[in-house]
Parts: sequence; structure tokens; C-alpha cells
Amino acid sequence: MAQMERIKPFDAQHLQSIAKILADTVDGLMGSQIEYLLADAKIPDVSPSMTKWKRLFNAFVSIQNDKKIGNYVVMFINRAMQPVQYTKAPRNVQLPSRPTQRRARIFRHACWRRWKSAPRRPR
Repeated sequence: MAQMERIKPFDAQHLQSIAKILADTVDGLMGSQIEYLLADAKIPDVSPSMTKWKRLFNAFVSIQNDKKIGNYVVMFINRAMQPVQYTKAPRNVQLPSRPTQRRARIFRHACWRRWKSAPRRPR
């Protein structure tokens, strides 16, 4: 089985921006979605009673400090942006807005470029 390449950890400013975009009050994830996605990505929910963006930020910082890689953050973003996440949502739940989706796609592309430029171990 192929091993996943390691993505270097993101700095605090990037993690804060990611958390604020994903947990935006109007266009972002709801608390129950954050809970589900954190569990699905195997990221501990270290501060479930905090505001949404601080909850995500603390979870991202915690997993990066523990594992020393940024892979879990990228995995969370990918799962949060999958349209299948919203197929069974009630009608009053909307997909993230186009600007939010655009920012997430730009960030995901930047993550991909970062991964592609990471030094590789010889096989």
C-alpha cells in the first residue's frame, strides 16, 4: 500500500484563515457538520464549546502539534467541500456560497502545489 506524502504543517495565520472561512457565520459549516467532519477526519474536537472558527482552529493546531504534518487539515478541507456532504441536508441548509467555495478551491490548489513541491524520499 502506498504511503501518503507528508505535507508540512501550516502556520497559525493560515490555520486561522482556513478556520474563519470554513466556519463563517453566514456561509460556513454548522456546528453539527464541524463535529461530524472532525470525527470523520480523525481530528480531536478539543474545544467543542467555543465559537465555530476557534473550535476548528484549536482542532487544527492540536492535530498538527501531535502529528507534525498538515495532512489532516487538507483532508478536512477536502471532505468539507465534497458536494455529497450536502445531499441529505434539510432544505434550509445551503451549500457554502460561491465566494466561500472559490476561496476553498484556491486554498486547496495551494495545498496541492505545496504537496507537489515537497521533497520526496527515494523509494
